[in-house]
Amino acid sequence: MMKGHAEIAGGGFGGLTAAIALATRGWTVRVHERHESLRTEGFAISVHLNGLRVLDALGISSEVIACSTRVLEQRRYGYQGVAAGIFPLKATYRVPRQSLISIMEARARSLGIDIQYGSQVLSASPDGQCQFAKGARAQADLVVAADGYNSAIRDGLRLIKERRQLPDGAMRILGPDPIAGSNAASLPSSASSEYWSGSRRVLCGRCNGGLLYTALTCLTSDVEGRSTPLEVDSWSSAFPYLGSLFSHLGQTADWSRIRFVPFEVIRLHAWHAGKIALVGDAAHAMPPNLGQGGGIAMMNALALAKHVSEARDLEQGLTVWERAERPLTEHTQNWALAYSAVTRWPPTLRSGLFKAIQKSSWLRASFQRAANTPPAGWNPEHSLLDIGRAS
Repeated sequence: MMKGHAEIAGGGFGGLTAAIALATRGWTVRVHERHESLRTEGFAISVHLNGLRVLDALGISSEVIACSTRVLEQRRYGYQGVAAGIFPLKATYRVPRQSLISIMEARARSLGIDIQYGSQVLSASPDGQCQFAKGARAQADLVVAADGYNSAIRDGLRLIKERRQLPDGAMRILGPDPIAGSNAASLPSSASSEYWSGSRRVLCGRCNGGLLYTALTCLTSDVEGRSTPLEVDSWSSAFPYLGSLFSHLGQTADWSRIRFVPFEVIRLHAWHAGKIALVGDAAHAMPPNLGQGGGIAMMNALALAKHVSEARDLEQGLTVWERAERPLTEHTQNWALAYSAVTRWPPTLRSGLFKAIQKSSWLRASFQRAANTPPAGWNPEHSLLDIGRAS
């Protein structure tokens, strides 16, 4: 089994997954996070079965489930709140980002992983040398670039094949659950709800700890829709039946920390160069329409640790890793992009799509392929996860 030293740029889901998975395979690991702490603010994420299995491989699935909300179904609503479909979900949990990051950080530290805050990797060369913003250098047997959309490492390697901003985006809010007073609040905690009105969309669902996660999406050209603080009257006009929810968000959200972020897509010529591997948004950013950005990042990071550790040399491991992981990632990216296009569809055509998804097992399987794929590096024989209960 190959072992060595890894330098990881980025302390998000992909970076921490790679760190933990490498450390459990005998590597020494140092994680560099450019912020002064791991970023725990912001929003909630959906952990589907693939992500749950990754967390199981990392030894933390039980802890994550304990602080998560089980999501049994996704409900879609069209014009004027008319139900457009109910779609069952398999082993899906909603967890606040801060809870998941905190659990991953604790696991990493228990393995002796060195997490350095305020440490930014400015560049890395294919021979494994890292240059830091504070002037220091480090040599690694493997460099993992998990430094996000604006990856400095990736840009220095000139690997981008395509990067474009999509016509839609979102602002995300995690805050107190209003409990009552809106149709959204009357939904069971086991549902994830998606409401449409023209090109605007509202996604919401309950989290543990009395929290409500809400995402508001619209076209970047929708000036009122993308404005912060929230234009309560404008959103209430688009969704009259959710007016009290918008009033609640307008009053309780910390709008100084919330911004509208346009969706992006990033594709690379290659995911690796020399001793450098790219994971997460640095390699394959996609719109969050399938709730799989984080799950795919974690799957690929776990698989990376598996393949480089089992290979006869690093180049073979990275080549096998990219060849194995890229097809599913690109499938998920393409379907997330296709769903993003729905934002610009007429309501009648969009409702037709929702009905087709309801009826077509092929469409549902295509949307959920990543969620239902066991990740490389997860061994069901060594699993502590009760898949029967989880699914």
